[in-house]
Amino acid sequence: MSKLDQKTQFFLTFKLEDKMFGLNVKKIQNILEMTEIAIGLKDNDIISGVIKLKDKNLPVLNLRKKFGMPPANITDKNCIIVVETEENHHHILTGLLVDEIREVIEINSSEINPISSMPILQGACNSGGKTVSILKNEGFFTDEDLEMIKKSKIINEFHYKKVFVF
Repeated sequence: MSKLDQKTQFFLTFKLEDKMFGLNVKKIQNILEMTEIAIGLKDNDIISGVIKLKDKNLPVLNLRKKFGMPPANITDKNCIIVVETEENHHHILTGLLVDEIREVIEINSSEINPISSMPILQGACNSGGKTVSILKNEGFFTDEDLEMIKKSKIINEFHYKKVFVF
């Protein structure tokens, strides 16, 4: 691998409210148009519910709520980014509900400035005159979230009330 290859990474950028975020494309399994989400966890508003993908049930994390942003109406621009996250030595296929997919950008690792304010963030960089917050591939769920997922068996079962369909 060349020196350039070791430092250059590609990130899918997306919007939440008026802020830009990036996720390493190597971590992305799929990008889905807004689809049916079934409610599964009444006591947890960060996990919107569950989607079914290839006979598997995936928890859907509402990133707006995770970052303390106000709720927004679902539009045709909303998407679900499917990623495999590592949470407490467990790999969980997870859907991330975002407002809008933007573009793939190329960033040199040295351009990412570390951020320690949230465990979910790796850092931030500047791209095209905008600040992009880079997400890690871990820290999406708290221990309480993981316990709730485990107890509710949403990974193994799919019999929840339908919320919305596009």
